[in-house]
Amino acid sequence: MKRFFQEVGISVAVFCPWLGWAQVPVQARAQAPVSTQAQAGGASVQLFGVIDVSLGQYQTAGGAHSTAMGNSNHSKSRLGLQGREDLGQGLWAGFWLEGAVEAENGNSRPFAFERRSTLSLGAAPGELRLGRDFTPVHLSDSQFDPFNATGVGANLLFQVRSSGTGPGRVPIATGFGANNPVFIRANNAITYVLPPGLGGWSGRFQVALPNRLESGAASAGRHAAGRLAYQSGAAGAALAWAHTAAFGGAGPTALPSPEVQTVTLAGSYPLPAWGQAILSGELLHERYRLPDSSRHSRGWMVGASLPLGRGALKASYAQAVFDLGPTPPLLQTPRVNKWALGYVLPLGKRFEVYATVARIRNQGGARMAVSPFAPGQANAASTGFELGGAYSF
Repeated sequence: MKRFFQEVGISVAVFCPWLGWAQVPVQARAQAPVSTQAQAGGASVQLFGVIDVSLGQYQTAGGAHSTAMGNSNHSKSRLGLQGREDLGQGLWAGFWLEGAVEAENGNSRPFAFERRSTLSLGAAPGELRLGRDFTPVHLSDSQFDPFNATGVGANLLFQVRSSGTGPGRVPIATGFGANNPVFIRANNAITYVLPPGLGGWSGRFQVALPNRLESGAASAGRHAAGRLAYQSGAAGAALAWAHTAAFGGAGPTALPSPEVQTVTLAGSYPLPAWGQAILSGELLHERYRLPDSSRHSRGWMVGASLPLGRGALKASYAQAVFDLGPTPPLLQTPRVNKWALGYVLPLGKRFEVYATVARIRNQGGARMAVSPFAPGQANAASTGFELGGAYSF
């Protein structure tokens, strides 16, 4: 495969476990969507990535406060390889390997392609993907959120879906969270993506098989999801849904997850009177079925992005209400609202700086937080501020 990288021009040395050291030509963004690309015959391989690092301050009223360096608070830090080969007669094959990068510590954990690892076969009817991939519902969470569902400004509805009672998760209330193992990505996924050129329509449908451990036990429930969307310029709308089967947990640290049913409706609309301003929003209804009860989350988010000076001003406001059923101690009706304000300033074609501030207000026993760096407390406000930069290549 080294012949993919043999091309005259400026080059950089890239190490891959299966290639060794290879000289990869550096090309300008105008020539390719990523900075390194090599071609051979009808095949191509691209190297791409983002490095995002920030400093943040986080505080929970009457509780924890923290100052920390983090990553992925504007654009997800990542490093990836993408390949594609023309097979003739309208067929093509490809792969996508993408892993997270933690620039603040150089990846204290082993690097892996956990963000996405798929093999694709495409033709005129569409694309078939096999492997770990993003869920259709998450695409709406991020696409219609001015803050791309990341950082302290992340869509509150995304935070609701990602909530949990385990390590690294932010609970909705004491002892309760969605605990959905496939809220962003699904392992063992079979995904069908509609082809482009459908007059603005797009869609994808996904089924994920339960993981199997060496013991034979499943590590996640079966997952099925879909998304239909329409886009015309800056105006668009998307309906997404998902069903994840209940899972009892495997291993001493695994937590049981309920049967989760999710429906979201999201959209965006341009505001010509404000230049290139875009108004966006999302509605969420999620049900959690447990052996002894059924609980619900309902919420909405409205956001806007508008040009200001050389950059863009971003803002959002969201609210979520939870029906946690009659089981003590969850007798209250938790309610959360969140506002976020941010500014992004490009300093070049690839580098931009950003600042974001956000605040969550908890009521009725809710204890959500803007960041795990400062865990929430029941009925206590949570505030966060982040200042950072991101470089894409």
